[in-house]
Amino acid sequence: MNIKKVLELLVKEKKTIGFAESMTGGSASAEITKLEGASKVFKGSIITYTNEIKEKFLDEVTENVIIAFGVVSKEVALRMARSVRKALNVDIGISITGYASIDSSIKERRVFVGFSTENNEIAYEVKVQNESRVEVINLTVNYIYTKLEELLEF
Repeated sequence: MNIKKVLELLVKEKKTIGFAESMTGGSASAEITKLEGASKVFKGSIITYTNEIKEKFLDEVTENVIIAFGVVSKEVALRMARSVRKALNVDIGISITGYASIDSSIKERRVFVGFSTENNEIAYEVKVQNESRVEVINLTVNYIYTKLEELLEF
């Protein structure tokens, strides 16, 4: 992962980004803000850790959508990315939804990230296995910046 290169590409292409983060709790946003010049491309983030907050601040993530697809799904990741892109008025909306660990109510760890621009949207499932909670979060943040670099270079 080369966040500095992502920042340079965003500056070069005059693109802005914003995040809707759930499972990562702001970690993806924190990474880019560590770099000088981040304010040229990073407008902000909305941390939507619970369903209630997703529904309140991300207009396309409704209770019906969560019931139909599950809160951790490609559909919700796409809607989160689209909603944050519009809410923050950025060129690229990026979302993260997932389960970083397993407990009695969560049988399977799954993580989805979404990317939304005015003309294109795509979501990916991040493959996680037996990593710790912190490792899943870090893996997801790395994945986001790696994918963003690939998308910007395409």
